[in-house]
Amino acid sequence: MKKILFITHDCYRAGAQLLLLNYLKWLKSNKSDVVIHVLIMGEGELLNEFQQFDHFYTYPKNKISIKFFHIWLKYLLWSNKIDLVYSNTVMNQEILNQIDSFNIPVLIHVHEMNYWLNQSKFVAKKQYRYLVASNAVKKLIIEKYGIENKKIQLVYEYVNTLQLQNQTKKSIAGLLGTNNSDIVIGACGIESFRKGKDLFVPLANFVFEKYKHLNIHFVWFGGDVNSIIRKDWENSKYRSNIHFIHSIPQVSEYFADLDLFLMLSREDPFPTVNLEVGIHGIPIICFKNCGGTEELIKEDAGVAVEAFDLNIMADEIILLLKDKEKRLVLGNNLKKRILDNFDIHKTGEEIYQILNNLLSKK
Repeated sequence: MKKILFITHDCYRAGAQLLLLNYLKWLKSNKSDVVIHVLIMGEGELLNEFQQFDHFYTYPKNKISIKFFHIWLKYLLWSNKIDLVYSNTVMNQEILNQIDSFNIPVLIHVHEMNYWLNQSKFVAKKQYRYLVASNAVKKLIIEKYGIENKKIQLVYEYVNTLQLQNQTKKSIAGLLGTNNSDIVIGACGIESFRKGKDLFVPLANFVFEKYKHLNIHFVWFGGDVNSIIRKDWENSKYRSNIHFIHSIPQVSEYFADLDLFLMLSREDPFPTVNLEVGIHGIPIICFKNCGGTEELIKEDAGVAVEAFDLNIMADEIILLLKDKEKRLVLGNNLKKRILDNFDIHKTGEEIYQILNNLLSKK
């Protein structure tokens, strides 16, 4: 039996956390030779779903309890109950420091780029091995942190394609109270600056000024709106066509209703929301050199424009709105690519083999 401790920094409904949860469900259903241990370092609404696994632990909050938890964790490792540690992000260094003295392989899944690497005070250690979410991440950690290429393996993010295709499809028009015939351009993300949420209203303004069609709705799913964004929205004469939806538990149920999807991130390793949207044949527009989205859309499944040039992006949006046939071609190319390459069953096996290889070298 393979005894693996999976660590997640919290269990909020966000990309890396959902990826781990879905992978653990797949592992439990498909690999009877793996004993799953899960350690949750923080809070979040997915807690109940993580608790389904037999060996489940939460990190304590007060100093005395933390001290005893570290002692217990070391006993767990010392007594040979864990063969491998899988850290789902770079944000778990505090607990990894407690593990470093044991001769146990540690695999860190890097879903982050500069912003969160800096926030986490990421330190590369020679005993670690790394999974990276895109070539953009791989290039970054080699150049910035000097990690050897041989210690890194690229595994793109993934989704359950069958589940997404078969899930309930909900109407955005019904959500907003608009017409079913209206064009809907979507974006998604909890954070503001890194996800480029502050660019959303100015970009919409450009499109409306250039195109002069008011049967278009721009919809941003997820997260709060800060005072700067709110002021931009209030000052826009098109604000009735620009919408911010704070939180929807199953937001992907609305994605099939989109006509275009905007990836406005300043940096993003390989956003799974692209896969959740693209599986429905929705083309993506993104910025160049801002992460892994370009690696997904390539030249035939979306459009990449010069970073943060909203004027050019508005032009590209308008061109695609005028050319439904091109939208369909780009979207179908993206859907096929996702079905062929980014399904959890294919990637699940790939990660499982990586875990096996690490255990064989223990």
